[in-house]
Amino acid sequence: MVHAGADAQDATRALVDAAAAVTIEERAAVGTGNVAVICPSTFVEAVSAALTGAGVEHGIAPRSGLAAQVTVVPVSVVKGLEVDASVVVEPAGIVAEEAQGPRALYVALTRSTKRLAVVHAAPLPPYLLAPAPGGAEPSVNNWAGARLVEGGGG
Repeated sequence: MVHAGADAQDATRALVDAAAAVTIEERAAVGTGNVAVICPSTFVEAVSAALTGAGVEHGIAPRSGLAAQVTVVPVSVVKGLEVDASVVVEPAGIVAEEAQGPRALYVALTRSTKRLAVVHAAPLPPYLLAPAPGGAEPSVNNWAGARLVEGGGG
C-alpha cells in the first residue's frame, strides 16, 4: 500500500496508535497469554514505535522470537504460529503486499486461539464482509472473540 505526503503519515500514525491501544486491551483480556500484532512488513517499524510510545514491552519476530508477551509479527513469518490473541493490522495492506495476498490474510486471521481484533483504515477486502452461506452476518463477525476497529483516516 502506497501513501504519499503528510496526510498519509498522519493516517498511518493514527492507524498504528489505534493498533497499540487495541493491543493493550487484548493483552489485558488474555492475562498472561500471548498477543501477536500481525501486520504488513512495511508497518512493522511503525507498529513497534507505537507500542513503545504506549509503554508496551514487545518483541519483533523473527528478530527476538516470541519470548515477549506481545510480539509484532510481519505476516510473511506468521504461518504456523499459534497465539492467544491476534491483532491484525491493515488487512488490505497484507493483501496488497503479499504475493498470495488473500491466503496470507487468511493465515493472519487464523493464528489466535481465543481472541481476534482487526484494526484497519483502508476498506476491508470485500470477502471479509460478504455474508456467510445461508445469509448469516458478514463472516468476520461470526468468529468468536473477533472485533473490527477502524483506526486512522484511510
